[in-house]
Amino acid sequence: MPGHNLHTERVGRFDPHAHAGAELELALPSQWAGWESASRVALFVDGWLKSSLQCRDLALADLSYAVNELMENAVKYCAGGGIELSATFTDTSLILTLRHAATPAHAARYLAHAHELIKRDPFELLAESVERNALNPEHGSGLGLLSLLNDYGASLGFEFVDHEDQQPVAITTQAHLPWLH
Repeated sequence: MPGHNLHTERVGRFDPHAHAGAELELALPSQWAGWESASRVALFVDGWLKSSLQCRDLALADLSYAVNELMENAVKYCAGGGIELSATFTDTSLILTLRHAATPAHAARYLAHAHELIKRDPFELLAESVERNALNPEHGSGLGLLSLLNDYGASLGFEFVDHEDQQPVAITTQAHLPWLH
């Protein structure tokens, strides 16, 4: 039957049930899911999360930076349509989850990047990216997710869901940000 050959691939630390316990969920329609909106969404989510964290007597590093990096990454790979963002609190971390659609070509490139992020040493990848950017500034930085790994101690997880005969590919990116002690 057309449309029923579902393929799912998960990479890294991915919790498929994190959205079930989400305390914040945003659905950004396509007109609000662009580059210009990433920083505004990040500031809104940062304010909401800081308020919620104070009630719990918990702390995290700069949340606006983390949310902005995740939003920009989603925008970069998004194939139109909207972006969904959720925040889930656990005993050990805050899980930020972003969902969006991507073309098969973008999804394949992002999947390869996800595998590299999970398999390789994040500090080594960061050094390589900085060097590559210095030699070719038009390449695009590629530093956002690496900074979450290196500077924030985040764990990343990815899910790619596609139908063999349909486009686009559904992509979910998760960042598990540990509490500061």
